[in-house]
Amino acid sequence: MQYELVYASRVVPGLDPRFVADVVRRARVKNRRMGVTGLLVFDGDCFCQQLEGGRLAVLELAELIEKDPRHSHYRLLHEGARAERRFGNWHMAYGLLPADDLESLVDRHPGVQMADYLESLTAGLSDFSAG
Repeated sequence: MQYELVYASRVVPGLDPRFVADVVRRARVKNRRMGVTGLLVFDGDCFCQQLEGGRLAVLELAELIEKDPRHSHYRLLHEGARAERRFGNWHMAYGLLPADDLESLVDRHPGVQMADYLESLTAGLSDFSAG
């Protein structure tokens, strides 16, 4: 049994959004070590991330993410058990959405619907990398 967690947050004002590339690179290494996979989506202002793996690893990682000072307005959208992974061996898939689109998507797809939506996004993201 797998555990998944989905959250949304906003980048801290004034922070250069190019820092996200470094976050993704480091997350891929850490997530691989922890046995966590998932997807991070960013639109230049908002993040939405789905994490999946063992329950303790996912919750530990989510706690660290929530405390990260580079973002604010952390909002837990969904968490719970799942029979299998959505993102297979992608230790951190990453995608960009057009500016300001993510917050409205999160509001339209609350909870587990957002997890399902993120899974469907991998086919249509304008800039997508799996890792």
